[in-house]
Amino acid sequence: MKKGPFEEPPRVAIVVRKPHFGDFEDLPKNWAMNNRLTTFSHGIFSIIITEGERFFIRTVNVFKRQIDGPELVRDVGLFVGQEAQHTQHHEKFNAALRRFGFNVDRIEKNTRRVMRLLEKCLSKKAALAVTVFLEHLTTMLAETGYRFPAFRTEWHRPARDFWAWHGVEELEHKSVAFDVYQHVGGGYLTRVSIAVLMLGLFLVLPWVLIGAWIRFGRIEPAVPATTLGMKLKAHPGLRWGPIKFFLRYLFAYFKPRFHPSDNDSRVHIEAWLSEIAVPLERHP
Repeated sequence: MKKGPFEEPPRVAIVVRKPHFGDFEDLPKNWAMNNRLTTFSHGIFSIIITEGERFFIRTVNVFKRQIDGPELVRDVGLFVGQEAQHTQHHEKFNAALRRFGFNVDRIEKNTRRVMRLLEKCLSKKAALAVTVFLEHLTTMLAETGYRFPAFRTEWHRPARDFWAWHGVEELEHKSVAFDVYQHVGGGYLTRVSIAVLMLGLFLVLPWVLIGAWIRFGRIEPAVPATTLGMKLKAHPGLRWGPIKFFLRYLFAYFKPRFHPSDNDSRVHIEAWLSEIAVPLERHP
């Protein structure tokens, strides 16, 4: 949604929920799109993001005493509450992934090292800029899943509800880290420089995934190269529509007047909350 130069961004209610997913004991081997490759990539993302959520909380909380606006103070508290719930339920989800050969401990340990290194080498404000950019990427993934139905087909229902719940809350709090960054004087050059740095770090991610896939294949028989190629070719993420949306969403971040609320997500939030089957108890 485009806003005029003096128009306030739409306010989105941030709600901390306590979903009742259980321990994912009935999670099948190919729970994402009935596709082993998609299941593998989402599994790796779940393990990585668990430590990422803790990083997000730390980098926002460090500025808590510098925030004086009552609305932003409230939103930061709700942001932390949502991220804490995400961490808790991803830990349960990751425990279920161990049954399928995911080396959860190793991936979590390596992710933790990277996050701690960023905090050690960067200023507190630059570390917050890392969170701002990563929140933009998680929001982009959530928006993509909601805009393109092909990403939502043939999911195991509890797993689909789990990722939908997480995506909804990413959309609800997508502006909080950015607003804190601006409130404490974070500037454009630092924001985009950190984004470029993170994109550079992401260049090594395919090699990490390949290594994890090889180790994964030692426990579960690997997908033959020909079958893997066919699955990649048919994957909705490699179609022009999602790719174009990805690129447009990504590069919007580099605009000087960018704000996360430039894309109004309220319709997606309402639609998806109505489809989630598990109870979503509101956390006081």
